[in-house]
Amino acid sequence: MQPSRIFVCVWLMSTLIGATQAQTLKEALVAQDKHIYDAIAKGDANTFSSLLTDDAIIVFGNGVMTKADQVKQFTETNAGRLESIAFEDEQAYSPAPNTAILTYNSKRDVVDSSGKHTTYALRESTVFVKKNGKWLSVFHQICEPMKQ
Repeated sequence: MQPSRIFVCVWLMSTLIGATQAQTLKEALVAQDKHIYDAIAKGDANTFSSLLTDDAIIVFGNGVMTKADQVKQFTETNAGRLESIAFEDEQAYSPAPNTAILTYNSKRDVVDSSGKHTTYALRESTVFVKKNGKWLSVFHQICEPMKQ
C-alpha cells in the first residue's frame, strides 16, 4: 500500500473513532442533564444535589446561584415548578480530560406559584467534570436566545 493511502486509511479510522466517542459523550451528557431536570421536576433535592459538584454555580439572566441556593428552592412552597423540558440541537465538547461542555436549545413548560403556565425557549450550557467515573455539573447557564 502506498504511504498516502495508509495515511488516508489511518486518518479515516481515527476520524470515525473520534466521532463515535463524541456521540457517546454527547449521549452521556444529555442523559445527565435530563437526569438533573427530572430531579428538579420531581422536587427531588437529594438526587439533584448528587448530580452537581459542591461548588457548582448556575447563571441566570438575573444573577448567579450556588448549589446551596438552588437546593434551598426545593423547600420553598412559593417556587414554581417545571412541567416538562425538551432538548434540541445538542452539542458536546471536551476541551480537556475529564471536562466536557454540553450546549443545547430547550423548550420548557413551567407553572409559577399562581398556577400560570408559561413556555420558554432558551439556550443552555452545562460544564461537567468527571469525578470517580461520574459526570457532575459544575456550571450551568441559561439565557434567552437573541432576537433576530
